[in-house]
Amino acid sequence: MLTRITLRDFAIFQALELEPGAGMNVFTGETGAGKSLVVTALGLVLGDRATRGTVRAGAARADLAVEFTLEAAPGARRWLAERDLDQEDTCLLRRVITREGRSRAYINGVPMPLQAVRELGEQLVDIQGQHAHQALLRPGMQRRLLDEFAGHDTLLEEAGARYAQWRRLHDRLQDADRRAGEIRDRKALLGFQIRELETLGLRAGEYAELDAEQTRLANAESVREQTWEAAQALYDADRDTLYERLAHIAPGLREAATSHPALGDSAEVAEGLAIQAQELAAALRQYAETLESDPERLAQVDERLRAIHDLARKYAVEPEALPELHHRLKRELAELESPEYDVDTLRTALREAEERLDETCERLSRARRAAAQRLAEQAAGHLAALGMPETELEIRVTPRGPEGRGPQGWDEVRMYIRTNPGQPPGPLETVASGGELSRISLAVRLAAVDALPLPTLVFDEVDTGIGGAVAEAVGQRLKQLAGSRQVLCVTHLPQVAAQGDHHFRVRKEKAEQGVATRVEHLDPDGRVQEIAKAHGFRIRDHSLILYGEFIDDESASES
Repeated sequence: MLTRITLRDFAIFQALELEPGAGMNVFTGETGAGKSLVVTALGLVLGDRATRGTVRAGAARADLAVEFTLEAAPGARRWLAERDLDQEDTCLLRRVITREGRSRAYINGVPMPLQAVRELGEQLVDIQGQHAHQALLRPGMQRRLLDEFAGHDTLLEEAGARYAQWRRLHDRLQDADRRAGEIRDRKALLGFQIRELETLGLRAGEYAELDAEQTRLANAESVREQTWEAAQALYDADRDTLYERLAHIAPGLREAATSHPALGDSAEVAEGLAIQAQELAAALRQYAETLESDPERLAQVDERLRAIHDLARKYAVEPEALPELHHRLKRELAELESPEYDVDTLRTALREAEERLDETCERLSRARRAAAQRLAEQAAGHLAALGMPETELEIRVTPRGPEGRGPQGWDEVRMYIRTNPGQPPGPLETVASGGELSRISLAVRLAAVDALPLPTLVFDEVDTGIGGAVAEAVGQRLKQLAGSRQVLCVTHLPQVAAQGDHHFRVRKEKAEQGVATRVEHLDPDGRVQEIAKAHGFRIRDHSLILYGEFIDDESASES
Protein backbone atom coordinates (compact mmCIF):
# COMPACT_ATOMS: atom_id res chain seq x y z
CA MET A 1 0.00 0.00 0.00
CA LEU A 2 1.17 3.53 -0.80
CA THR A 3 1.77 5.28 2.53
CA ARG A 4 3.68 8.46 1.71
CA ILE A 5 4.31 10.80 -1.22
CA THR A 6 7.05 13.44 -0.88
CA LEU A 7 7.71 16.01 -3.61
CA ARG A 8 10.34 18.76 -3.70
CA ASP A 9 10.48 21.37 -6.49
CA PHE A 10 8.24 19.36 -8.79
CA ALA A 11 6.18 21.21 -11.43
CA ILE A 12 4.19 23.79 -9.43
CA PHE A 13 4.86 22.16 -6.04
CA GLN A 14 7.64 23.66 -3.95
CA ALA A 15 7.19 21.05 -1.24
CA LEU A 16 4.50 18.46 -0.68
CA GLU A 17 4.14 15.57 1.70
CA LEU A 18 0.95 13.56 1.97
CA GLU A 19 0.00 10.22 3.45
CA PRO A 20 -2.74 8.31 1.61
CA GLY A 21 -4.66 5.90 3.77
CA ALA A 22 -6.25 2.52 3.31
CA GLY A 23 -9.45 2.31 1.32
CA MET A 24 -10.49 5.04 -1.10
CA ASN A 25 -8.49 8.27 -1.36
CA VAL A 26 -10.03 11.05 -3.46
CA PHE A 27 -8.32 14.18 -4.80
CA THR A 28 -10.47 17.15 -5.80
CA GLY A 29 -9.85 20.75 -6.73
CA GLU A 30 -10.53 23.38 -9.33
CA THR A 31 -9.38 22.90 -12.90
CA GLY A 32 -5.71 23.85 -13.19
CA ALA A 33 -5.01 23.43 -9.50
CA GLY A 34 -2.73 20.46 -10.16
CA LYS A 35 -4.79 17.46 -9.03
CA SER A 36 -3.37 15.13 -11.67
CA LEU A 37 0.21 16.21 -10.95
CA VAL A 38 0.20 13.89 -7.93
CA VAL A 39 -0.48 10.98 -10.30
CA THR A 40 2.14 12.30 -12.73
CA ALA A 41 4.72 12.40 -9.93
CA LEU A 42 3.86 8.85 -8.92
CA GLY A 43 4.34 7.73 -12.52
CA LEU A 44 7.73 9.46 -12.71
CA VAL A 45 8.97 7.73 -9.57
CA LEU A 46 7.82 4.43 -11.07
CA GLY A 47 9.85 5.02 -14.25
CA ASP A 48 7.79 7.19 -16.60
CA ARG A 49 9.70 9.45 -18.96
CA ALA A 50 10.31 12.98 -17.66
CA THR A 51 9.12 15.91 -19.78
CA ARG A 52 9.65 19.66 -19.82
CA GLY A 53 8.14 21.29 -16.78
CA THR A 54 9.08 18.48 -14.41
CA VAL A 55 11.40 20.76 -12.42
CA ARG A 56 9.79 23.77 -10.73
CA ALA A 57 10.76 27.15 -12.20
CA GLY A 58 13.85 28.51 -10.46
CA ALA A 59 14.91 25.13 -9.01
CA ALA A 60 17.87 23.01 -10.10
CA ARG A 61 16.23 19.63 -9.69
CA ALA A 62 13.07 17.85 -8.63
CA ASP A 63 13.23 15.26 -5.85
CA LEU A 64 10.34 12.77 -5.77
CA ALA A 65 9.85 9.89 -3.34
CA VAL A 66 7.10 7.40 -2.54
CA GLU A 67 6.93 4.82 0.22
CA PHE A 68 5.01 1.54 0.23
CA THR A 69 4.24 -1.13 2.77
CA LEU A 70 4.52 -4.63 1.34
CA GLU A 71 2.13 -6.79 3.37
CA ALA A 72 -0.16 -7.20 0.36
CA ALA A 73 2.60 -7.35 -2.26
CA PRO A 74 4.35 -10.75 -2.04
CA GLY A 75 5.63 -10.44 -5.60
CA ALA A 76 7.36 -7.15 -4.79
CA ARG A 77 8.85 -8.66 -1.62
CA ARG A 78 10.31 -11.56 -3.63
CA TRP A 79 11.65 -9.17 -6.28
CA LEU A 80 13.44 -7.10 -3.65
CA ALA A 81 14.78 -10.14 -1.78
CA GLU A 82 16.21 -11.67 -4.96
CA ARG A 83 18.27 -8.48 -5.45
CA ASP A 84 19.24 -7.99 -1.79
CA LEU A 85 17.16 -4.81 -1.67
CA ASP A 86 14.63 -5.89 0.95
CA GLN A 87 14.25 -3.62 3.96
CA GLU A 88 11.87 -5.00 6.57
CA ASP A 89 8.33 -4.61 5.20
CA THR A 90 8.64 -1.24 3.45
CA CYS A 91 9.95 0.00 0.14
CA LEU A 92 11.16 3.53 -0.63
CA LEU A 93 11.39 4.59 -4.27
CA ARG A 94 13.07 7.88 -5.13
CA ARG A 95 13.90 9.73 -8.31
CA VAL A 96 15.93 12.91 -8.76
CA ILE A 97 15.51 14.78 -12.06
CA THR A 98 17.72 17.74 -13.01
CA ARG A 99 16.67 20.71 -15.11
CA GLU A 100 18.94 19.40 -17.89
CA GLY A 101 16.88 16.21 -18.05
CA ARG A 102 19.28 13.84 -16.31
CA SER A 103 17.84 11.61 -13.63
CA ARG A 104 18.81 9.05 -11.02
CA ALA A 105 16.53 6.42 -9.53
CA TYR A 106 16.86 4.65 -6.18
CA ILE A 107 15.25 1.63 -4.54
CA ASN A 108 15.70 1.63 -0.77
CA GLY A 109 18.62 4.03 -1.18
CA VAL A 110 20.43 1.93 -3.80
CA PRO A 111 20.92 3.46 -7.29
CA MET A 112 19.05 1.35 -9.86
CA PRO A 113 18.28 1.59 -13.60
CA LEU A 114 14.82 2.84 -14.53
CA GLN A 115 13.94 -0.51 -16.09
CA ALA A 116 14.39 -2.20 -12.72
CA VAL A 117 12.17 0.44 -11.08
CA ARG A 118 9.50 -0.18 -13.72
CA GLU A 119 9.62 -3.93 -13.07
CA LEU A 120 9.10 -3.38 -9.36
CA GLY A 121 6.41 -0.74 -9.91
CA GLU A 122 4.33 -3.13 -12.00
CA GLN A 123 3.92 -5.26 -8.88
CA LEU A 124 2.89 -2.35 -6.65
CA VAL A 125 0.61 0.02 -8.58
CA ASP A 126 -1.71 0.13 -11.58
CA ILE A 127 -2.34 3.62 -12.96
CA GLN A 128 -5.22 4.42 -15.29
CA GLY A 129 -4.59 7.87 -16.70
CA GLN A 130 -6.89 10.61 -17.93
CA HIS A 131 -6.88 9.35 -21.50
CA ALA A 132 -7.25 5.65 -20.76
CA HIS A 133 -10.63 5.56 -22.52
CA GLN A 134 -8.97 6.87 -25.68
CA ALA A 135 -6.15 4.35 -25.35
CA LEU A 136 -8.78 1.60 -25.28
CA LEU A 137 -9.52 2.39 -28.93
CA ARG A 138 -6.13 0.94 -29.89
CA PRO A 139 -6.23 -2.82 -30.61
CA GLY A 140 -2.88 -3.20 -28.86
CA MET A 141 -4.36 -1.86 -25.63
CA GLN A 142 -7.41 -4.11 -25.98
CA ARG A 143 -5.12 -7.12 -26.27
CA ARG A 144 -3.05 -5.95 -23.31
CA LEU A 145 -6.11 -5.58 -21.08
CA LEU A 146 -7.28 -9.05 -22.01
CA ASP A 147 -3.86 -10.52 -21.20
CA GLU A 148 -3.72 -8.65 -17.89
CA PHE A 149 -7.16 -9.93 -16.98
CA ALA A 150 -6.25 -13.52 -17.82
CA GLY A 151 -2.75 -13.44 -16.28
CA HIS A 152 -0.97 -14.52 -19.45
CA ASP A 153 2.48 -13.39 -18.26
CA THR A 154 4.11 -16.83 -18.54
CA LEU A 155 2.64 -17.52 -21.98
CA LEU A 156 3.64 -14.06 -23.19
CA GLU A 157 7.21 -14.53 -21.95
CA GLU A 158 7.38 -17.87 -23.76
CA ALA A 159 5.93 -16.37 -26.94
CA GLY A 160 8.35 -13.44 -26.78
CA ALA A 161 11.38 -15.68 -26.28
CA ARG A 162 10.37 -18.07 -29.05
CA TYR A 163 9.57 -15.22 -31.41
CA ALA A 164 12.98 -13.65 -30.74
CA GLN A 165 14.68 -16.99 -31.50
CA TRP A 166 12.61 -17.42 -34.67
CA ARG A 167 13.39 -13.83 -35.74
CA ARG A 168 17.12 -14.35 -35.27
CA LEU A 169 17.12 -17.53 -37.34
CA HIS A 170 14.88 -15.93 -39.98
CA ASP A 171 17.21 -12.95 -40.34
CA ARG A 172 20.30 -15.17 -40.32
CA LEU A 173 18.87 -17.36 -43.08
CA GLN A 174 18.00 -14.31 -45.16
CA ASP A 175 21.52 -13.02 -44.64
CA ALA A 176 23.01 -16.40 -45.55
CA ASP A 177 20.86 -16.60 -48.70
CA ARG A 178 21.81 -13.09 -49.70
CA ARG A 179 25.49 -13.68 -49.01
CA ALA A 180 25.65 -17.23 -50.39
CA GLY A 181 27.72 -16.22 -53.43
CA GLU A 182 29.88 -13.91 -51.38
CA ILE A 183 30.47 -16.60 -48.75
CA ARG A 184 31.26 -19.18 -51.42
CA ASP A 185 33.85 -16.87 -53.02
CA ARG A 186 35.32 -16.02 -49.64
CA LYS A 187 35.65 -19.68 -48.70
CA ALA A 188 37.43 -20.41 -52.00
CA LEU A 189 39.86 -17.55 -51.43
CA LEU A 190 40.49 -18.60 -47.84
CA GLY A 191 41.16 -22.16 -48.95
CA PHE A 192 43.74 -20.97 -51.50
CA GLN A 193 45.45 -18.66 -49.01
CA ILE A 194 45.56 -21.34 -46.33
CA ARG A 195 47.08 -23.85 -48.76
CA GLU A 196 49.67 -21.28 -49.80
CA LEU A 197 50.65 -20.62 -46.21
CA GLU A 198 50.68 -24.33 -45.41
CA THR A 199 53.00 -24.92 -48.37
CA LEU A 200 55.37 -22.35 -46.91
CA GLY A 201 55.02 -24.11 -43.54
CA LEU A 202 56.56 -21.31 -41.50
CA ARG A 203 56.51 -22.15 -37.82
CA ALA A 204 56.44 -19.59 -35.03
CA GLY A 205 59.94 -18.25 -34.30
CA GLU A 206 61.48 -19.78 -37.43
CA TYR A 207 61.94 -16.48 -39.24
CA ALA A 208 64.09 -15.04 -36.44
CA GLU A 209 66.21 -18.22 -36.42
CA LEU A 210 66.72 -18.09 -40.21
CA ASP A 211 67.60 -14.40 -40.12
CA ALA A 212 70.26 -15.02 -37.47
CA GLU A 213 71.62 -18.05 -39.37
CA GLN A 214 71.87 -16.08 -42.61
CA THR A 215 73.86 -13.36 -40.88
CA ARG A 216 76.18 -15.95 -39.36
CA LEU A 217 76.75 -17.84 -42.64
CA ALA A 218 77.22 -14.72 -44.74
CA ASN A 219 80.01 -13.45 -42.44
CA ALA A 220 81.66 -16.78 -41.55
CA GLU A 221 84.85 -16.31 -43.67
CA SER A 222 85.60 -12.75 -42.60
CA VAL A 223 84.93 -13.56 -38.94
CA ARG A 224 87.23 -16.60 -39.22
CA GLU A 225 90.05 -14.46 -40.58
CA GLN A 226 89.57 -11.80 -37.91
CA THR A 227 89.49 -14.39 -35.15
CA TRP A 228 92.64 -16.18 -36.42
CA GLU A 229 94.53 -12.90 -36.77
CA ALA A 230 93.62 -11.91 -33.21
CA ALA A 231 94.77 -15.29 -31.88
CA GLN A 232 98.15 -14.91 -33.62
CA ALA A 233 98.61 -11.42 -32.23
CA LEU A 234 98.04 -12.76 -28.74
CA TYR A 235 100.23 -15.86 -28.83
CA ASP A 236 102.42 -17.41 -31.55
CA ALA A 237 105.69 -19.22 -30.94
CA ASP A 238 107.19 -17.82 -34.14
CA ARG A 239 106.22 -14.19 -33.66
CA ASP A 240 106.68 -11.30 -31.27
CA THR A 241 103.26 -11.45 -29.66
CA LEU A 242 101.54 -9.84 -26.70
CA TYR A 243 102.20 -12.97 -24.69
CA GLU A 244 105.97 -12.78 -25.39
CA ARG A 245 106.12 -9.17 -24.30
CA LEU A 246 104.18 -9.80 -21.09
CA ALA A 247 106.27 -12.91 -20.37
CA HIS A 248 109.43 -10.78 -20.81
CA ILE A 249 108.16 -7.97 -18.57
CA ALA A 250 106.92 -10.13 -15.69
CA PRO A 251 110.34 -11.58 -14.50
CA GLY A 252 111.93 -8.12 -14.47
CA LEU A 253 109.10 -6.74 -12.35
CA ARG A 254 109.35 -9.71 -10.02
CA GLU A 255 113.11 -9.10 -9.55
CA ALA A 256 112.56 -5.39 -8.98
CA ALA A 257 109.93 -6.20 -6.38
CA THR A 258 112.59 -7.74 -4.12
CA SER A 259 113.91 -4.29 -3.43
CA HIS A 260 110.70 -2.38 -4.09
CA PRO A 261 107.85 -4.49 -2.67
CA ALA A 262 105.27 -2.10 -4.11
CA LEU A 263 105.97 -3.58 -7.56
CA GLY A 264 104.88 -7.03 -6.40
CA ASP A 265 101.27 -6.48 -7.47
CA SER A 266 102.37 -5.22 -10.88
CA ALA A 267 104.46 -8.33 -11.40
CA GLU A 268 101.45 -10.53 -10.56
CA VAL A 269 99.24 -8.58 -12.98
CA ALA A 270 101.79 -8.96 -15.80
CA GLU A 271 102.07 -12.68 -15.16
CA GLY A 272 98.24 -13.02 -15.10
CA LEU A 273 97.83 -11.05 -18.34
CA ALA A 274 100.38 -13.30 -20.04
CA ILE A 275 98.43 -16.37 -18.99
CA GLN A 276 95.11 -14.80 -20.11
CA ALA A 277 96.62 -13.85 -23.49
CA GLN A 278 97.73 -17.43 -23.98
CA GLU A 279 94.32 -18.83 -22.99
CA LEU A 280 92.39 -16.30 -25.13
CA ALA A 281 94.55 -17.12 -28.13
CA ALA A 282 93.81 -20.82 -27.69
CA ALA A 283 90.07 -20.15 -27.43
CA LEU A 284 90.05 -17.94 -30.54
CA ARG A 285 91.96 -20.54 -32.57
CA GLN A 286 89.52 -23.21 -31.45
CA TYR A 287 86.52 -21.05 -32.48
CA ALA A 288 88.14 -20.10 -35.80
CA GLU A 289 88.55 -23.77 -36.65
CA THR A 290 84.74 -24.19 -36.30
CA LEU A 291 84.02 -21.37 -38.73
CA GLU A 292 83.74 -22.80 -42.17
CA SER A 293 81.85 -21.18 -45.00
CA ASP A 294 78.83 -23.24 -46.21
CA PRO A 295 77.67 -21.72 -49.50
CA GLU A 296 75.11 -24.48 -50.04
CA ARG A 297 73.42 -23.92 -46.68
CA LEU A 298 73.59 -20.16 -47.16
CA ALA A 299 71.80 -20.53 -50.50
CA GLN A 300 69.10 -22.64 -48.85
CA VAL A 301 68.58 -20.07 -46.11
CA ASP A 302 68.53 -17.22 -48.64
CA GLU A 303 65.90 -19.02 -50.71
CA ARG A 304 63.78 -19.76 -47.65
CA LEU A 305 63.92 -16.14 -46.50
CA ARG A 306 63.10 -14.92 -50.00
CA ALA A 307 59.95 -17.09 -50.06
CA ILE A 308 58.95 -15.78 -46.62
CA HIS A 309 59.47 -12.15 -47.65
CA ASP A 310 57.51 -12.63 -50.88
CA LEU A 311 54.48 -14.04 -49.04
CA ALA A 312 54.70 -11.39 -46.32
CA ARG A 313 54.63 -8.64 -48.96
CA LYS A 314 51.71 -10.34 -50.70
CA TYR A 315 49.63 -10.37 -47.52
CA ALA A 316 50.94 -6.99 -46.29
CA VAL A 317 52.17 -8.31 -42.95
CA GLU A 318 55.51 -8.60 -41.22
CA PRO A 319 57.29 -11.93 -41.88
CA GLU A 320 56.96 -12.87 -38.20
CA ALA A 321 53.14 -12.48 -38.47
CA LEU A 322 52.64 -15.13 -41.17
CA PRO A 323 51.99 -18.03 -38.72
CA GLU A 324 49.32 -15.98 -36.88
CA LEU A 325 47.77 -15.01 -40.24
CA HIS A 326 47.58 -18.71 -41.09
CA HIS A 327 45.72 -19.48 -37.85
CA ARG A 328 43.38 -16.50 -38.31
CA LEU A 329 42.40 -17.50 -41.84
CA LYS A 330 41.75 -21.06 -40.68
CA ARG A 331 39.46 -19.78 -37.93
CA GLU A 332 37.52 -17.64 -40.40
CA LEU A 333 37.11 -20.57 -42.78
CA ALA A 334 35.92 -22.81 -39.94
CA GLU A 335 33.36 -20.16 -38.96
CA LEU A 336 32.04 -19.87 -42.52
CA GLU A 337 31.78 -23.66 -42.71
CA SER A 338 29.89 -23.82 -39.38
CA PRO A 339 26.12 -24.54 -39.28
CA GLU A 340 25.53 -20.84 -38.61
CA TYR A 341 26.28 -20.11 -42.27
CA ASP A 342 25.00 -23.35 -43.72
CA VAL A 343 21.76 -22.58 -45.53
CA ASP A 344 20.32 -26.09 -45.21
CA THR A 345 21.11 -26.26 -41.50
CA LEU A 346 19.58 -22.82 -40.96
CA ARG A 347 16.43 -23.81 -42.84
CA THR A 348 16.01 -26.85 -40.62
CA ALA A 349 16.57 -24.81 -37.46
CA LEU A 350 14.12 -22.14 -38.65
CA ARG A 351 11.44 -24.74 -39.40
CA GLU A 352 11.83 -26.22 -35.91
CA ALA A 353 11.68 -22.74 -34.34
CA GLU A 354 8.52 -21.98 -36.34
CA GLU A 355 6.87 -25.13 -35.05
CA ARG A 356 7.70 -24.23 -31.45
CA LEU A 357 6.53 -20.63 -31.91
CA ASP A 358 3.31 -21.63 -33.64
CA GLU A 359 2.53 -24.12 -30.88
CA THR A 360 2.92 -21.35 -28.28
CA CYS A 361 0.86 -18.92 -30.37
CA GLU A 362 -1.93 -21.47 -30.64
CA ARG A 363 -1.97 -22.10 -26.88
CA LEU A 364 -2.01 -18.35 -26.23
CA SER A 365 -4.82 -17.92 -28.75
CA ARG A 366 -6.94 -20.61 -27.06
CA ALA A 367 -6.32 -19.04 -23.66
CA ARG A 368 -7.31 -15.61 -24.98
CA ARG A 369 -10.54 -16.87 -26.50
CA ALA A 370 -11.53 -18.44 -23.20
CA ALA A 371 -10.57 -15.32 -21.25
CA ALA A 372 -12.38 -13.02 -23.70
CA GLN A 373 -15.71 -14.59 -22.82
CA ARG A 374 -15.07 -14.23 -19.09
CA LEU A 375 -13.91 -10.62 -19.39
CA ALA A 376 -16.94 -9.68 -21.49
CA GLU A 377 -19.29 -11.25 -18.95
CA GLN A 378 -17.65 -9.51 -15.99
CA ALA A 379 -17.50 -6.17 -17.81
CA ALA A 380 -21.23 -6.52 -18.58
CA GLY A 381 -21.97 -6.51 -14.86
CA HIS A 382 -20.02 -3.29 -14.41
CA LEU A 383 -21.70 -1.75 -17.47
CA ALA A 384 -25.12 -2.47 -16.02
CA ALA A 385 -24.14 -0.77 -12.78
CA LEU A 386 -22.81 2.18 -14.78
CA GLY A 387 -26.14 2.78 -16.47
CA MET A 388 -25.60 0.73 -19.64
CA PRO A 389 -27.65 -2.44 -18.95
CA GLU A 390 -28.51 -2.97 -22.62
CA THR A 391 -24.92 -2.71 -23.82
CA GLU A 392 -23.30 -5.96 -24.86
CA LEU A 393 -19.53 -6.24 -25.10
CA GLU A 394 -17.97 -8.81 -27.40
CA ILE A 395 -14.23 -9.44 -27.48
CA ARG A 396 -13.13 -11.13 -30.68
CA VAL A 397 -9.82 -12.97 -30.82
CA THR A 398 -8.83 -13.58 -34.43
CA PRO A 399 -5.70 -15.65 -35.12
CA ARG A 400 -3.83 -14.20 -38.09
CA GLY A 401 -1.78 -17.34 -38.59
CA PRO A 402 1.91 -17.53 -39.51
CA GLU A 403 1.81 -14.18 -41.32
CA GLY A 404 0.82 -12.48 -38.09
CA ARG A 405 3.53 -13.90 -35.84
CA GLY A 406 4.85 -11.43 -33.28
CA PRO A 407 6.28 -11.26 -29.77
CA GLN A 408 2.72 -11.25 -28.35
CA GLY A 409 1.51 -14.16 -30.47
CA TRP A 410 -0.47 -13.94 -33.68
CA ASP A 411 -3.88 -12.77 -32.50
CA GLU A 412 -5.79 -9.64 -33.34
CA VAL A 413 -7.93 -8.68 -30.34
CA ARG A 414 -10.81 -6.29 -31.05
CA MET A 415 -13.66 -5.15 -28.86
CA TYR A 416 -17.15 -4.85 -30.36
CA ILE A 417 -20.23 -3.39 -28.66
CA ARG A 418 -23.95 -3.36 -29.22
CA THR A 419 -25.56 -0.40 -27.46
CA ASN A 420 -29.12 -1.12 -28.61
CA PRO A 421 -30.88 -4.50 -28.85
CA GLY A 422 -31.41 -5.71 -32.38
CA GLN A 423 -28.43 -3.86 -33.81
CA PRO A 424 -25.35 -5.74 -34.95
CA PRO A 425 -22.24 -5.21 -32.84
CA GLY A 426 -19.74 -2.71 -34.20
CA PRO A 427 -16.10 -1.89 -33.49
CA LEU A 428 -15.67 0.02 -30.27
CA GLU A 429 -13.97 2.96 -31.97
CA THR A 430 -16.84 3.58 -34.40
CA VAL A 431 -19.92 2.85 -32.27
CA ALA A 432 -19.30 4.31 -28.80
CA SER A 433 -19.88 7.99 -28.02
CA GLY A 434 -17.51 9.89 -25.73
CA GLY A 435 -19.55 9.30 -22.58
CA GLU A 436 -20.19 5.66 -23.47
CA LEU A 437 -16.50 5.12 -24.18
CA SER A 438 -15.56 6.44 -20.73
CA ARG A 439 -17.95 4.01 -19.05
CA ILE A 440 -16.95 1.07 -21.25
CA SER A 441 -13.28 1.75 -20.58
CA LEU A 442 -13.92 1.93 -16.85
CA ALA A 443 -16.02 -1.26 -16.89
CA VAL A 444 -13.31 -3.20 -18.74
CA ARG A 445 -10.62 -1.80 -16.48
CA LEU A 446 -12.63 -2.65 -13.36
CA ALA A 447 -13.09 -6.20 -14.59
CA ALA A 448 -9.40 -6.47 -15.45
CA VAL A 449 -8.04 -5.11 -12.18
CA ASP A 450 -10.19 -7.55 -10.24
CA ALA A 451 -7.74 -10.17 -11.51
CA LEU A 452 -4.60 -8.14 -10.73
CA PRO A 453 -2.91 -8.91 -7.39
CA LEU A 454 -1.91 -5.26 -6.92
CA PRO A 455 -2.28 -3.47 -3.58
CA THR A 456 -2.79 0.03 -5.04
CA LEU A 457 -4.95 1.22 -7.95
CA VAL A 458 -4.85 4.78 -9.29
CA PHE A 459 -7.62 6.37 -11.38
CA ASP A 460 -6.95 9.80 -12.85
CA GLU A 461 -10.25 11.45 -13.92
CA VAL A 462 -11.65 8.23 -15.36
CA ASP A 463 -15.12 9.73 -14.82
CA THR A 464 -14.72 12.24 -17.65
CA GLY A 465 -17.88 12.75 -19.68
CA ILE A 466 -20.36 11.35 -17.15
CA GLY A 467 -22.52 12.74 -14.37
CA GLY A 468 -25.68 12.25 -12.34
CA ALA A 469 -26.67 8.73 -11.40
CA VAL A 470 -23.92 7.27 -13.58
CA ALA A 471 -21.33 9.27 -11.66
CA GLU A 472 -22.79 7.94 -8.43
CA ALA A 473 -22.51 4.39 -9.79
CA VAL A 474 -18.87 4.99 -10.77
CA GLY A 475 -18.13 6.17 -7.25
CA GLN A 476 -19.78 3.11 -5.77
CA ARG A 477 -17.78 0.79 -8.03
CA LEU A 478 -14.52 2.45 -7.04
CA LYS A 479 -15.57 2.24 -3.41
CA GLN A 480 -16.23 -1.46 -3.91
CA LEU A 481 -12.70 -1.91 -5.26
CA ALA A 482 -11.34 -0.03 -2.25
CA GLY A 483 -12.78 -2.68 0.01
CA SER A 484 -9.98 -5.08 -0.91
CA ARG A 485 -7.15 -2.72 -1.86
CA GLN A 486 -6.07 0.89 -1.78
CA VAL A 487 -7.60 3.22 -4.38
CA LEU A 488 -6.40 6.72 -5.31
CA CYS A 489 -8.87 8.65 -7.46
CA VAL A 490 -8.53 12.11 -8.99
CA THR A 491 -12.06 13.32 -9.73
CA HIS A 492 -14.11 16.40 -10.49
CA LEU A 493 -17.41 14.72 -9.60
CA PRO A 494 -18.90 15.16 -6.11
CA GLN A 495 -20.76 11.86 -6.46
CA VAL A 496 -17.38 10.08 -6.72
CA ALA A 497 -15.68 12.23 -4.09
CA ALA A 498 -18.48 11.44 -1.63
CA GLN A 499 -17.38 7.80 -1.61
CA GLY A 500 -13.89 8.58 -0.31
CA ASP A 501 -12.49 7.34 2.97
CA HIS A 502 -9.82 10.06 2.76
CA HIS A 503 -10.32 13.35 0.96
CA PHE A 504 -7.47 15.56 -0.30
CA ARG A 505 -8.18 19.02 -1.69
CA VAL A 506 -5.70 20.54 -4.15
CA ARG A 507 -5.83 24.30 -4.49
CA LYS A 508 -3.77 27.30 -5.47
CA GLU A 509 -3.25 30.19 -3.09
CA LYS A 510 -1.27 33.39 -3.06
CA ALA A 511 2.25 33.25 -1.71
CA GLU A 512 5.18 35.63 -1.33
CA GLN A 513 6.62 34.55 -4.67
CA GLY A 514 3.39 34.37 -6.65
CA VAL A 515 1.08 31.37 -6.45
CA ALA A 516 1.63 28.18 -4.46
CA THR A 517 -0.21 24.87 -4.70
CA ARG A 518 -1.33 23.19 -1.50
CA VAL A 519 -2.79 19.75 -0.80
CA GLU A 520 -4.94 19.47 2.31
CA HIS A 521 -6.19 16.32 3.99
CA LEU A 522 -9.75 17.41 4.79
CA ASP A 523 -11.46 16.74 8.07
CA PRO A 524 -15.18 15.79 8.00
CA ASP A 525 -16.35 19.43 8.02
CA GLY A 526 -13.94 20.39 5.28
CA ARG A 527 -15.02 17.39 3.27
CA VAL A 528 -18.68 18.43 3.53
CA GLN A 529 -17.87 21.94 2.35
CA GLU A 530 -15.77 20.71 -0.57
CA ILE A 531 -18.42 18.28 -1.85
CA ALA A 532 -21.24 20.78 -1.32
CA LYS A 533 -19.26 23.35 -3.28
CA ALA A 534 -18.72 20.86 -6.09
CA HIS A 535 -22.48 20.22 -6.15
CA GLY A 536 -23.09 23.96 -6.44
CA PHE A 537 -24.80 24.22 -3.06
CA ARG A 538 -24.64 27.54 -1.25
CA ILE A 539 -22.64 27.15 1.90
CA ARG A 540 -25.18 27.56 4.71
CA ASP A 541 -25.20 25.77 8.01
CA HIS A 542 -28.46 23.97 7.32
CA SER A 543 -27.36 22.76 3.90
CA LEU A 544 -24.02 21.63 5.28
CA ILE A 545 -25.78 19.56 7.92
CA LEU A 546 -28.01 18.05 5.27
CA TYR A 547 -25.05 17.41 3.00
CA GLY A 548 -23.12 15.85 5.83
CA GLU A 549 -26.01 13.48 6.23
CA PHE A 550 -25.93 12.86 2.46
CA ILE A 551 -22.28 11.83 2.66
CA ASP A 552 -23.04 9.52 5.54
CA ASP A 553 -25.84 7.99 3.49
CA GLU A 554 -23.47 7.50 0.56
CA SER A 555 -21.01 5.70 2.80
CA ALA A 556 -23.72 3.68 4.51
CA SER A 557 -25.06 2.47 1.19
CA GLU A 558 -21.84 0.49 0.74
CA SER A 559 -21.66 -0.88 4.26
